[in-house]
Amino acid sequence: MDPRTALSEFLSPKKGYEKKVSTTVWNGLYRHELFDSIRFPEGLLYEDGYVMPQLILASQKIAHINEVIYYYYQNSNGIVAAGLNAHALKSLDDRFFIHDLMKERYPEFRKTTCQAWIDKYIFVYCQICKNKKLDPGHMYRRKIRFGLLRNLRYFSQCGIRLKTLIDIVLFCLFPFISKTR
Repeated sequence: MDPRTALSEFLSPKKGYEKKVSTTVWNGLYRHELFDSIRFPEGLLYEDGYVMPQLILASQKIAHINEVIYYYYQNSNGIVAAGLNAHALKSLDDRFFIHDLMKERYPEFRKTTCQAWIDKYIFVYCQICKNKKLDPGHMYRRKIRFGLLRNLRYFSQCGIRLKTLIDIVLFCLFPFISKTR
């Protein structure tokens, strides 16, 4: 695949093994030169979401084989199994990072990456509301609401539907009564 095709697959809503290019870095082989300029961000969880799109953009070709040749053990006490925690909130902006990284080079993905950014913010907000201990000072809740409201015009320019924009306004102004996805 060329980078555009790989990005399309990476951004697709398919799940797990249906995707030819996933968010995870562990399931691939890479030319070591790619890591001369690409680094995993320090202090963040779910850092694959920051690194994988950079690897795709820096590659000329991406290959996929439809064969299981690596068996992954998921630690039941590990980071992924633990779900959202206070440390994971530092990785809130991974979808914004992906959007920002691609918006100029591949404008055809702006709507998709904007929607993923919006969805991530709303998902995290809802998770925080279920467990208020994650954000005792309301720092992340304020950041999410302000970030969504501040970017309404931009979301509109990216092709986000008017209904979604109205839902964002209602969600941000009245989060305790708004429907959540």
